Amino acid sequence: MPEDTLQPLSNNIRLLGGILGETIAHFEGKRIFNKVEKLRRHAQKARLGSATAHKDIERELQTLSHNEKYKVAKAFTEFLRLANLCEQVHRIRRRKEYQRTGSNPQRASPLDTFSRLLKAGISRKAVTKALLEVQIELVLTAHPTEAMMPQAIRAYRDLSMCLLKLDSAEPTVFERELIVRDMRAIVIQLWLSGVVRDKKPTPVDEARYGLELAERILWRAVPDFHYLMSAAYKEVVGDMSELYPRPIRFASWMGGDRDGHPGVTAHVTKRVLHETSHAATARYLEAIKLLRHLFVFDRDTRGIRLQKTCQKYLDTMERKLKEFRRGLPKGKTSFTRVEFLALLYDLQKFLQDNGVEDISRGPLQEFIWRVRVFGLCFLKLDIRQSADVHETAIDEILGGKYAGLPEQRRIHMLLKGIRKPPRRRRLSRQSEEVLKTLRLYKDVPLEFLGPYIISMAAKASDMLGVLFLFRAAGVDARVRICPLFETPESLASACKVMDQLYRIPLYHRHAGAQQHIMVGYSDSAKRGGYLNSAWEIYGLQKDLLALGKKHRVHTVFFHGRGGSVARGGGPIETALLALPRPLQARTIRVTEQGEAIDSKFGLPDVAERTMELYLSGFMEAVLSRPQKQPAAWTSAMERLAYRSKSAFRAVVYGEADFMKHYLQLTPTAELGLLKIGSRPGRRKKDGGLESMRAIPWVFGWTQSRTLLPAWLGIAEAMDSEIKAGNLKTLQDMYRRWPFFRSVIDLVEMVVAKADEQVTEYYSALLVEPSLQWLTKDYLDRLARTKKILLKVMKRKKILETSPVLSRSIRIRSPYVDVLNILQAHLLKEYRSLSRPSADLRKTLALTIGGISAGMRNTG
Repeated sequence: MPEDTLQPLSNNIRLLGGILGETIAHFEGKRIFNKVEKLRRHAQKARLGSATAHKDIERELQTLSHNEKYKVAKAFTEFLRLANLCEQVHRIRRRKEYQRTGSNPQRASPLDTFSRLLKAGISRKAVTKALLEVQIELVLTAHPTEAMMPQAIRAYRDLSMCLLKLDSAEPTVFERELIVRDMRAIVIQLWLSGVVRDKKPTPVDEARYGLELAERILWRAVPDFHYLMSAAYKEVVGDMSELYPRPIRFASWMGGDRDGHPGVTAHVTKRVLHETSHAATARYLEAIKLLRHLFVFDRDTRGIRLQKTCQKYLDTMERKLKEFRRGLPKGKTSFTRVEFLALLYDLQKFLQDNGVEDISRGPLQEFIWRVRVFGLCFLKLDIRQSADVHETAIDEILGGKYAGLPEQRRIHMLLKGIRKPPRRRRLSRQSEEVLKTLRLYKDVPLEFLGPYIISMAAKASDMLGVLFLFRAAGVDARVRICPLFETPESLASACKVMDQLYRIPLYHRHAGAQQHIMVGYSDSAKRGGYLNSAWEIYGLQKDLLALGKKHRVHTVFFHGRGGSVARGGGPIETALLALPRPLQARTIRVTEQGEAIDSKFGLPDVAERTMELYLSGFMEAVLSRPQKQPAAWTSAMERLAYRSKSAFRAVVYGEADFMKHYLQLTPTAELGLLKIGSRPGRRKKDGGLESMRAIPWVFGWTQSRTLLPAWLGIAEAMDSEIKAGNLKTLQDMYRRWPFFRSVIDLVEMVVAKADEQVTEYYSALLVEPSLQWLTKDYLDRLARTKKILLKVMKRKKILETSPVLSRSIRIRSPYVDVLNILQAHLLKEYRSLSRPSADLRKTLALTIGGISAGMRNTG
């Protein structure tokens, strides 16, 4: 991006940085303001190569009390968050500039997508068919990687709107002063309010955050996205007036995910569903009120007939919505999204038939788009529970005769129980809760609920067991059962398990023509490294697609991606274009987690852009012709995956002191101070790395700027290939194979964010001398990884082709450096005390949140 296009971004950062500085000086005095400025200058000098700058930062920090350190940490944290906000606003600014010029559409916008597909030789008929069939479901989860509190997120959104107002037109001097005044008020509010949570959010709190996102952001973004998509289709492909695509929809795990979370009960899930439905129907009732004011015609015969008919439709919708709201708590509802849409379409057609189709556009068309996407509950809720919890419940129902059986005997017993449910027994509290949860599928409208997801699925009996439990709970509805294959062992056996299930007539009938399968990136990457995990999941998808075709079942993949690369995250379009082809089902589900939710959906325009990227990437993946993959590439990937896994495991599982070193080097053990999620950080109270969830595992490495899980093992694997004379093969793979290119590009992004100096600093201060050789070993491997990536990409420096990201890292690095140095000293003090003070805990927690803001992709 040319420097002149970045000038508005620099201006915004300077403006907000100046307001923040004025606020600090006013409320904290010149001493704190001057300390912050000195620390900032020292950090910038350190980045320019000053040998003494780090010592200068240490000296300045040592002169501060705990309370003053908290204020300094808050200053640097707020600046990083303001920089993030300015970057989001700049994305919107660039998008609007593309839209204004029109002649050169933005990459992956609907106009660009449809144009590129037609230029690639894909027929208009094929594009239209794909658009009507494509279904991309984005599933919001409450995974604890968002360090900001909800009230702060709201304040930053308000600040963003102020910056956009400055852009929207040429404001007068007076108007600009008013906008800047509002911005000062918001920054003051942020400075004077708490930054760190006093207590963890509850599952209901998390669900309300998701609902607020739907109400404040998605409610506005969805119709605007559909409008731009329709306009682009009309310009490039043809008329869309008789077409009703719904390519993007939303779901949630907030209040439905009970895997390892005893706080998510059937009562909590039901409460969340009722609250989201109440919010959606309230919005629709407001929309009906707006239409009543719109549908006012002349009092002649024709006008009276038009108005009377329109009001009749609106009366029917209002009555049915109010009946639905009253009946929902009692489980007595009959109104559905389909029926609602039928009334809206009839009203729209009546207006068109009577020559007033212009009135049918605008508010009525927006109403239709919203009902199509949100239905009667805003966010459909998935239910997730662990396979071992189901096994315990089944064993209790069957009188303790199940758990000890071999797999084939289990399957036989389950099939018998599905056909004829056993008599009820007295169950434990946990097992009774399982049945209560399953009964939700008959107590609330089925359209409110997504698939039932089985985490840690590994055997055919895990899926049949859930069918058995549904029958035992008295639920006859056809519920989609979705296994989550996440460990290396379950990924390896997934095809065998699904083949076994498809061969069972009862299960095949239940699944019908479509089977949802969720693949988890986190646990497999934690056990075998990122490269091996990416290849395993790529290969598994190809095998499951072939298996589905054999059994005449369309396989729908649900990708459990995190925000970080080590947990499957990364740029949207890159990930979608790297999917194996051909895709049988034109449906895909993807999780959006933690801090990624706000960065992708935090503002209406940003949410629209995210939807565009998903639509573009998936349309291209669906319609592009499968590329022939040379056998040499597959062989090379097999060797790379095997060697990277071996190298990864040799360090993570082979080094006896690995966990000891990891917990000393990173603040993983202290992450609980941040209170950023309602779910426990471990699946089990005891145990080491195996029981640790992937999020804190990755989050900890990000704090120390090592980011080891995303790159460890890659240098060793590629070095082996290069020594075998296969460098040109790797270079060809990078140039021509979307899957391999996406993997390498994501690793390049991670190593660009990794920082050897910061990791060394943490090690020298926090790691006992006998273990510091491990730090040196990691950093040697990181340096080798960078060199080898440059060879494969045929480049001279990291991020050579990504100047915007490179500049972003360069701007924020000095501010993150100060927080890292402060955090390292606070960790040393914290660990030396039996009873750390509240001020120390609070300041340490704040540095974790600040570094998280600076690094962006945290967990």
